[in-house]
Amino acid sequence: MHHYQPDLPALCALLTALARAAPQQGPHGPPDTPDTATPRAQDMATADATPTPEWAICGAPGPAKLAWWHEAVGYEVFVRSLFDSDGDGLGDLAVLTAKLDFLNDGNSNMNGNLGVTLRWLMPIFDSPSCHGYDVRDFRKIAKNNGKWDHVAALTQAAHARGMRVIVDLPVNHSSDQHPWFQDAAAPTASAKRDWYVWSDTARSWKKPWGPGATWFKKGGAWYYGVFSQGMPDLNGTTAPVRAEMADTGAFWLGVGLDGFRLDAARYLIETGPDEGQADTPQTHAALAELRASLRKIMPEILLVGEIWTKYSVVTTYEGSPEEPELPMAFDFDVAKAMVDGIGDAKASTLRMSLCQRLGLCGRDFAAGTFLTNHDQIRLASALQAAGERVTGGAQPPRTVARACVTQGRSMPAHAHFGQTPQSDTQVRQLSHPSHNALPQLGQVPQSAGQLPHCSPV
Repeated sequence: MHHYQPDLPALCALLTALARAAPQQGPHGPPDTPDTATPRAQDMATADATPTPEWAICGAPGPAKLAWWHEAVGYEVFVRSLFDSDGDGLGDLAVLTAKLDFLNDGNSNMNGNLGVTLRWLMPIFDSPSCHGYDVRDFRKIAKNNGKWDHVAALTQAAHARGMRVIVDLPVNHSSDQHPWFQDAAAPTASAKRDWYVWSDTARSWKKPWGPGATWFKKGGAWYYGVFSQGMPDLNGTTAPVRAEMADTGAFWLGVGLDGFRLDAARYLIETGPDEGQADTPQTHAALAELRASLRKIMPEILLVGEIWTKYSVVTTYEGSPEEPELPMAFDFDVAKAMVDGIGDAKASTLRMSLCQRLGLCGRDFAAGTFLTNHDQIRLASALQAAGERVTGGAQPPRTVARACVTQGRSMPAHAHFGQTPQSDTQVRQLSHPSHNALPQLGQVPQSAGQLPHCSPV
């Protein structure tokens, strides 16, 4: 099968042009008001010609105090798809530790490494699925990934190189194979019954993002699962559930992790159908409680929210000075604007989105900027229609290409860019020994096809 492979340096050059057109944020506040008699006052929709930093037309003060995550360079890893050490065809944590120097060897000049300072692992816990978001045991590592002491070894080695490590923590739901749910679904009275959301009658709630069943029959009752029948929602209104998730977080902080990506964070507590299924006041309160609990153990813990919605809603998850919630959330609006801007060859698309972000974002709230992630169509597929507008262009400096590669993901390069494996068998089929190592970055690869990490996140 032919796979679309854009010229990576050309892509990075266009990303650089977009960045130069972006609004500036710094400690001195917004730039001076543009002079209406000069081209700097052109409308955002038409101000694409020769963009330079001084063309910024909006701005905001920088953080009052920089936290480490404000300047972090992140790298997402789907462990199963990368670096197999035991010959089972699946990646594991042991070899990730051995390959850390490719991401960051502790040398500040970044020669021969990507300069990564934050490593995000997709779920590594015991799970019946390939993706791992349906957790069967929150304190046990999936067999193919290794053991918890492999996590300790990874974090120790990462910290020695100036890297932090966070892990996906699906706090909204568990697997239906989790002992908690098995207990809750028992025909006799159970101490865990209220750990999940039950109804004595069938309900017709749709999914918050569109059609689809959310209530599933088990015995003589129905339980709520916003994502699927196999992932029943935990009942966040039950205090022992919230305490257990905080204890789970504390356990892994003790092993050496620096924080968590909170999967599906906007769906924690539902109060009814439609508007009551997302972004409820109870969800905000639960996140504030979780952060307060974990900050007692690690004051500078990073909690990154997956709040997949418009940024005006995302910013509400910063909380208040009295009850802070999340220090960072992914910015899906800017992600879309970057991809659209590249595809349309219009820097103003990104600039308008960034201006909107600066107008909404709290001073210390960190926006997790990315291009595409594991839930989305791979960047190369998204840009395929752009054709020569993406692949043509001048060669950028090697450092620009390296910065672009730094955002790489761990899907095999020869897999179809729009394809995410749905089972371990598919992971083995999509993987290949020739892609079980990062490239030597003394020479930056000249095309996405040469990269085992070619789809930016």
